Amino acid sequence: MLLVNDVLEYLESDNHQVRILWISPTGENTVTFEINNPKAMPKLVKTNILVDEINEGVVKLVPDPALKITDPSLISEKAKNKRDENWSLICEIVRDVPAIFLKSKRHSLIQTVAQKHSMSHVAFYRLLRRYWARGQTVNALLPDYKNSGGKGKVREANPSVKRGRPVQLGSLIGMNVDESLKKFFRIAISRRYAQKGKRFSLAGAFDDMITDYFSDATFDELDDELVLLKQQYRKTGPPTYDQFYYWMIKEADVLSIKRSRVGDKAYNKDMRGLPGTSTAEVWGPGARYQIDATLADVYLVSSLNRLKVIGRPVMYMVVDVFSRMIVGLYIGIEGPSWVTAMMALSNTAADKVEFCASYGIQIDEADWPCKALPAVFLGDKGEIASDKIETLTKNFNVNIENAASYRADWKGIVEKLFDVIPQKFKAYVPGYVRPEPRQRGEKDHRLDAKLNLEEFTQIIITCVLAYNNNHEIKGYDRSVGLVRDNVLPIPIDMWEWGCQNASGVMRSYPAESVQFALMPTHEATVTVHGIKIFNLYYVCREILAENWLDRARQIGEWKVTVSYDPRFSGNIYLHHSKAPGGFVNCTLSERSRAYRLGSFWESGHSFDEAKIASANNRISRTDATSTRNKRIKDIVSSASKAAEAASKSSDVSDTAIVKSIIGNRSEERRHNRREESFKLGTAPIPAPGDVLKFPGPRKDDYSSPDIKEMLAGFEGGEDE
Repeated sequence: MLLVNDVLEYLESDNHQVRILWISPTGENTVTFEINNPKAMPKLVKTNILVDEINEGVVKLVPDPALKITDPSLISEKAKNKRDENWSLICEIVRDVPAIFLKSKRHSLIQTVAQKHSMSHVAFYRLLRRYWARGQTVNALLPDYKNSGGKGKVREANPSVKRGRPVQLGSLIGMNVDESLKKFFRIAISRRYAQKGKRFSLAGAFDDMITDYFSDATFDELDDELVLLKQQYRKTGPPTYDQFYYWMIKEADVLSIKRSRVGDKAYNKDMRGLPGTSTAEVWGPGARYQIDATLADVYLVSSLNRLKVIGRPVMYMVVDVFSRMIVGLYIGIEGPSWVTAMMALSNTAADKVEFCASYGIQIDEADWPCKALPAVFLGDKGEIASDKIETLTKNFNVNIENAASYRADWKGIVEKLFDVIPQKFKAYVPGYVRPEPRQRGEKDHRLDAKLNLEEFTQIIITCVLAYNNNHEIKGYDRSVGLVRDNVLPIPIDMWEWGCQNASGVMRSYPAESVQFALMPTHEATVTVHGIKIFNLYYVCREILAENWLDRARQIGEWKVTVSYDPRFSGNIYLHHSKAPGGFVNCTLSERSRAYRLGSFWESGHSFDEAKIASANNRISRTDATSTRNKRIKDIVSSASKAAEAASKSSDVSDTAIVKSIIGNRSEERRHNRREESFKLGTAPIPAPGDVLKFPGPRKDDYSSPDIKEMLAGFEGGEDE
C-alpha cells in the first residue's frame, strides 16, 4: 500500500527519486514530485501504474532522504522566524489540494498570492519545491544556514596581510602560518614531542624547532659561537608558541601522541578508558486518532523481586476514530505525562509484529497492520499540550487537538475502551481491584498481586488483538460505503476497507525516527567508565573508537545529550550529528550489568533502596571502625612497650642496629621456617569409629515367605 510521503526510486535512472505528495480519496490517482530536480513540478499519475512498476522491479520504495528530526531547542530564533515567514507565504495554497497540483490552476493560485505579498513567481516556486521535496512539513522551510560560510575549512591567506588579532605589544608584525610552516610544526611534533621517553616537552619541542629551522650559527668578536634568528625573520619574528600549539591541537592526534610518549604498556595501564566491569468528522483510517490513559484496576509486582508490590499501572491506548481499531498502546507505572504519552504515540508508528514479538507473542502483519501516523491526534491538555509536541507537529505534519477540561465525552471512543478491555481479563487476573469496599477480616486484594509489568502487558496485547480482529461494535453508524459493501463493524474489517476505499491521509515514517523524536532527552556525562545517566554507565563502538573515555580520564568530563526509553534501561541513544538518523545506540557497560533487564524506574528504585540500607547501616559501620581502631592501637601500644623495655636493657647503638638489619632478617627467616614448616604425623591419631553398613537399593521380592519371616511378622505385631 502506497502512503503519502513515500519516496520511490527508479532503478534505471541515476538519482531519480519521486515523492508521493497526494493520493485521491478513491486511491485511483496519485501526485508525485521529483525531489532531485530543481525545476520539477507535481505530476499526476495513475496509482495502479506505480504499483505495477514496483511489482515489476522498475521502482522501489526507499527511505526518505530528506527526513531529519530537528530538536526545536537547537533551531535559532532567526531560523524559526524565517521558517514561519516562509510558511505564512505558502500555507494558503499548499492546503488547496488537489488544485495546487494541477497545472491549469496552479499558476492562477500563485499569481494571486504573489501579488498579495509583492513577491516574484520564482520565489514562490522555490519555496513550493523545497516544501514538496523535503516532506511537506513546516520544518522543510527552514533556511539552510548550515551550508553558509566555511566552518572547519582552512582559508587561503594573503601573504601580504597578517591574519588574526593585530599584535598588541612590540614592533614585530608576526607571520601567517602557511603550508611550509606547518611542515616544520609536524616535524617538531613527530620527531621531538611524540617520542617515547618524554624527552621533549611541547615547549621544548617548539624551542628546538626554532633553533633548527629558524636560526643560524655565527661567531662574535671573541670567536664564540652564537645561534641567532635568521635575518629573514627579524622583521616578522618567528612563529609563536600559540600558533604552534593551535595547529598541533587542530591537526595532530593528541591521544596517539600521548601513547607514543609513554608507550603502549603505560598508556594502557594509566590512560586508556575503562569500559569493562557493563509507542461524520472522519472519512477514513488515519483521519483522527484519539489517545487517553487510565489507571488499570490491578496491582502488579516488581520484575526484580516478586515479593514487592509496585501498585497499579497506567494504561495508554490510541484508537482510530473511523475503524475503532486500537492502533497503539502503552503500559507503564509512571503517571500520565508527556513521557508516557509519547510511548503510546510512538507505538502507533511501530511495526506491531516486532512489538508483539518483544513480549513473546507471535502474530502476522495482517493481524495488526497499523504502523502510520494520522492527520490529527486528539488528547488531553495535560499530556498533549507539552512543549515537546512541537517535534511531532513540525517534523511529521501531524495536527494536535486538545479536549476541553472536564469533557471526556470528546474522547468517548477511547474512553469506552477502558470499560471494554478490562471486562475480558478481570475475572482471571489476581490482584484485581474489587469495586465494593473490603469487609472486616477479608484479605487485602493487594496481597493477591502476582503479575509483573511485562506479564500484564502480554495480557493487554492478547485482549487488544482479540478486540481488533473479532469484536463487533454494537450501534456503530456505518457509512454508505460500508453498508453498500456489507462490511461488518469489526475494527480490522473497517480498517482494511477504509485503506482501500477511503485512505490518503496516513503518514508513513520510519518507526525509529518517530521514536527518536518522541523520546525524552536528558543531559548525560561522559566519564572514564562510559556515558553516565541516572547512575548507570553506557558505551558503544563509536565512542570507544573516538577515544571518548580516554579523553574523559585525561582531559576531563563533559556533557552530552541523550534520548532514552524509560521502560528499558539497557539502551540509550546518543545524539550524534555524523550518525545515520542523528543518533548512536549505546548499551549498558559491564559496570552496570545488574540492571540490563529492568526499566529506569526500577533501577532508580533499587538505587534508592541501597541508599536507605546504607544509611541504616551507619551505626554498625561506626562500631566496626571504632573496634578496629581500638585493636590496632592496643597492638601498637603493646609492641611499643616491649620495644622500649628491650631498648633499656641493650647498649647497642643505632648504627649497629641499622647495619645488622640484613643479618637479623636472615635469623628471623630461619626461625620462621622452623615454626611454619609442615610437620606431618605428630598430631595424635583419633580412634577409629564404628563402620556402619549402608543397605543397597532394595529389590522387590515376590517369593513366598519362609517360616522365619512369618514368625518375625507375628512378633512385630505383638510389640505394636
